[in-house]
Parts: sequence; structure tokens; C-alpha cells
Amino acid sequence: MAFLDKVQQAAKVVGEKAGDAVEITKIEAKIMGEKKSMNENLQKLGQYYYDKYIAGTVLDAEAEEICRDITANKSNIEGYEAEKQRVKLGVDA
Repeated sequence: MAFLDKVQQAAKVVGEKAGDAVEITKIEAKIMGEKKSMNENLQKLGQYYYDKYIAGTVLDAEAEEICRDITANKSNIEGYEAEKQRVKLGVDA
């Protein structure tokens, strides 16, 4: 009987650990969902202030520098898009 008791106890522990693993996975999914939502909200906030900058609103120096960097990124992207199109069409620059 002692052997069966040990087997039952081991099975119980394994079951509890599996339940814990499922619970941890659920919590991790909630954390990932919150992080995704937070990143989306940060992006919206950034877009809000960038739109203000484009509209001519004076922002603090750090925000203006970031906005200038974003504007430079956009300009670079436009240049790369044009370059990509030239390559697709086989046109020399």
C-alpha cells in the first residue's frame, strides 16, 4: 500500500504543477496583452504630439528633437521607396 500512496502523491504533485503551469501561462498572456495595449497607447500619444509638431505647436526641446528625427525618418523612407521603385523599373538614378 505504501507504494500506491507514493504513486498517488506523485500524481497529485504532477497535477498541481500542471495546473500552476496553466495558470502561469494565462497570467503571462494577460501581461502580454497589457504590454501590447500600453505600446499602442504610447504610439497614439507619440502620434498626437507629432501631429501637434507638424501643425506648428511649440514643444519642449526634447520632444522637438524627437519629432525632427521622425521627420528625417519619413524623408529617408520616401527616398528609399523611390530608390526601390527605380530598381523595380530598371531605371538608373
